[in-house]
Amino acid sequence: MSGTIKFTRDLAEWGSRVRDFERADDVGIVFTELLWFFGTPFYPIDTLMRARISSAWLGNGEAVEEDALDLILRMRLESDDSSDEYSFYEIVLRGDSAPFYAGFVDGTNLRVLDEVVNGHRVLETDFEGDVWRFVFVPGLGNGAGQYQFQQIVGAAETASIRARGKRLRR
Repeated sequence: MSGTIKFTRDLAEWGSRVRDFERADDVGIVFTELLWFFGTPFYPIDTLMRARISSAWLGNGEAVEEDALDLILRMRLESDDSSDEYSFYEIVLRGDSAPFYAGFVDGTNLRVLDEVVNGHRVLETDFEGDVWRFVFVPGLGNGAGQYQFQQIVGAAETASIRARGKRLRR
């Protein structure tokens, strides 16, 4: 199940192309949570309505059923001066519990790896010629944990490098 994630459907369609488990009430509540960053609005509502949606299994092993797939929204800020492909990928983990906001990763070309850290698959993106690696960190955020930037592949491990986007606070 590793590979590049494709985003072919608009969240705002809410029609036949968005499946029932992707638009469930408990998922909708989590979507409202990702609009904020450290208690301050981050995305305008129209950014959420333009978001592209995809689903993938980010847990360990194989997904048991489609309704357990995790959701990823590709969000773009109109005011962002980066390339047309640079995005925030907002993650909602579902698994066998209630959905929860599991943080964001940013860059281009989101990829899910077969490697698992802390019970969840490692994610990678491209960013200004580098590959950025993100891992799930239990206990981070308001839910069971969140994805967090770990390192630039091939560089020393760090949790503080951010050239653009949301600034990580420790």
